[in-house]
Amino acid sequence: MPTFDGPNLTITLDSGITEVDLQIDLYSDWKEWVQLSDNAKFPEAFKTSGGDPLTPGLTAAAYFFLQNTIGWRIRPPEEDITIFLDGNLAPQNTSLPMFAITIGNFNTQIINIQPITQSVSSLLTLQELTADDVHLIKQVTAGKAVVSPDDLTITIYEEDGTTVLATYSVSLDTRTRIKTS
Repeated sequence: MPTFDGPNLTITLDSGITEVDLQIDLYSDWKEWVQLSDNAKFPEAFKTSGGDPLTPGLTAAAYFFLQNTIGWRIRPPEEDITIFLDGNLAPQNTSLPMFAITIGNFNTQIINIQPITQSVSSLLTLQELTADDVHLIKQVTAGKAVVSPDDLTITIYEEDGTTVLATYSVSLDTRTRIKTS
């Protein structure tokens, strides 16, 4: 769990951890930290948005807004390290920094990897899922799905990123999925 410093509004990332899932490793851990002792007295570190419908069956993905306007910053550990942040992290105020530098003289990089910013709602029940459906779901969660510019088709690719597994058309009239390939 990262270290949350309420008085200094700093979230220090763990030593040796090179991959950080924003939702699990920062946002959820921060919510747990707030419940400990009297940590709820400190200003909120994050606000979130997401889950809003974009089209039938298509929703906006989660975004985590660091409350940098009130002073929250994310600090890398005191070591030479490259950290990959997985998820949609954005500052509350784009003109203010989100990250603090290390205290010591270290070479650090924080790279934010943002997934597809839309998610597709499943129209199947769990009992209806086949092995092929599970494979498709894994490819979607691995970022191998591409939504057309008009939001009317979704193409899911194999792990190689070029082989098409399936293409779905979204029927706005019936709110159903139609596999076209």
